[in-house]
Amino acid sequence: MTISPFHHVILFFGLAAGTANAAVSYVTAGQLVLQDFNTLPSTGNTSLPGTGITGDQIALPGVSGWEIARVGGSATADVTLNTAHATGGRFYSRGNTAEERALTMLGSGTFAGGVGTGFVNETGAVLTTFTISYFTEIWAVQGTSTANQNEDRVRFSYGFSGAAITDSNFITSAAMTPLPALDAVSPAANTITGTVGADNPDRSRDGNAAEWRTLVSSTVSDLTWQPGTTLYLRWNDSDSPGFDASMGIDDVSFSAVPEPGALSLTALGLAWAARRRRTARQA
Repeated sequence: MTISPFHHVILFFGLAAGTANAAVSYVTAGQLVLQDFNTLPSTGNTSLPGTGITGDQIALPGVSGWEIARVGGSATADVTLNTAHATGGRFYSRGNTAEERALTMLGSGTFAGGVGTGFVNETGAVLTTFTISYFTEIWAVQGTSTANQNEDRVRFSYGFSGAAITDSNFITSAAMTPLPALDAVSPAANTITGTVGADNPDRSRDGNAAEWRTLVSSTVSDLTWQPGTTLYLRWNDSDSPGFDASMGIDDVSFSAVPEPGALSLTALGLAWAARRRRTARQA
């Protein structure tokens, strides 16, 4: 497997509709697919039934083809998707306007969340390379009452469907492959130290501001993504030491391609088959 940076210009296509426990169809090799999360709820708190049980995946409210799940924490109660800053571990829909949203997670001792999606290869070709680009948005920095400084990280992994990785377990499956180059990171330098109580400094930040919004991207190659197989992508949070950052992912772009020349060979094969059928009918 080789990994290289992603630099080319992104063209955006709408994400195909999907449902919980159903992968999104990826029908054209090289197609660039965007998810901007702008259809997330923008007001109030949305109850998330099923998030009380670790590993139970549910549909992300308002966003087709994406799922969320509890991946850790000591509590067993369902959590909510909040739209206002708070300090508790849960999912958040954050943004400066109703029309611009980002999916955010905050880990705690009682809750850690994960989010992901899947693409089923319906191109008719073996795809060998995929590229992912997205923005990390920090909506609350770390904070602690002690002098220790901690990096906070939401970890990215990918994997292909099979016996160990399925539509219903990919957010927590241990068989997924970690790819640190696509982790969302809030550096230790973002830690703030204050006294416990009312004197604590404000940890909230504007995740859309350039200072708190970072492009993350990578290309993974030398893969064998067979037709009919699903490629799963996920981001999982955890409870870091001290106070955790509230980190979002936004404007996710995905594309996948076969080996150079493979599409041409496939097209020639289809043309040859069509010619044989025409010849057979004329005989």
